[in-house]
Amino acid sequence: LFSTSLTFCTDCFGNDHLQERLFSSSSRLSSNTIPMATTKERSLIASQGGRYCFSIICTISHLLGISAAALIGIWMGVYGGGFDWNGNWKSQFTFHPLFMALGLQFLFGEAILIFRMFPFANKKLLKIGHSILHASAMVLFAFALIAAFRSHSTAAIPDLYTFHSWIGIALVACYVLQFLFGLVIFFLPVIGESIRKTYLSIHKVAGIVMFIVSSATCLTGITEKAAWSVADWKLFSSEGLLVNFSALSLILYSISVTYLVICNRFKRISLFNG
Repeated sequence: LFSTSLTFCTDCFGNDHLQERLFSSSSRLSSNTIPMATTKERSLIASQGGRYCFSIICTISHLLGISAAALIGIWMGVYGGGFDWNGNWKSQFTFHPLFMALGLQFLFGEAILIFRMFPFANKKLLKIGHSILHASAMVLFAFALIAAFRSHSTAAIPDLYTFHSWIGIALVACYVLQFLFGLVIFFLPVIGESIRKTYLSIHKVAGIVMFIVSSATCLTGITEKAAWSVADWKLFSSEGLLVNFSALSLILYSISVTYLVICNRFKRISLFNG
């Protein structure tokens, strides 16, 4: 049974090196010589049950993130004036909440989850995927900011006077700095390994904190937009309910991603260098 489970694991990830190490561990275990297995291999064996739990929560998390972005898109498309980059100020602004939900929430969350979603993949490839997701998120929130400023200019609305806009701009600045520092420290060969290890802890904590702040920023933005545009919110109108379910999906997505990232039960175990 154990060998069958290991075969399934290695077939899924297609890593010959991993397969060799895992079956080596399996043979030692079948001979009742568990102490001979390395600490890393014993940790891997013990963690397999946690992978099923992780997969379930992670799948639900993906669905919540997609649902949140889709609901916000429907809200803006149906009730917010539609999407028209060169239209009136309302149809210009609708790109802002949609792109922010996709960039600063969904892609941000997927970027910090990628190392735990693929625990047996080559870490160098995961770093590239991590960077691509973050870069894509920055492209989206750049267009989101442009949409907000263009719509305000069209409607002669002042910029950066709300709490939402303040924390949003601060978050974007920190996000870009975090991305640039990450590229320099983790990709340039001239950076020493000791510096990388020291910065890695800071990078991880800063990423989680920024993700939580981005969730709060999106929620304040949703509340702000709804307070100005949903006239019959207190009457449980369809638009009001759409807003509430959008925010609820966003909250649950943020909670699930944060849990998956900080829970040591789901910590990545690397069996090879990189």
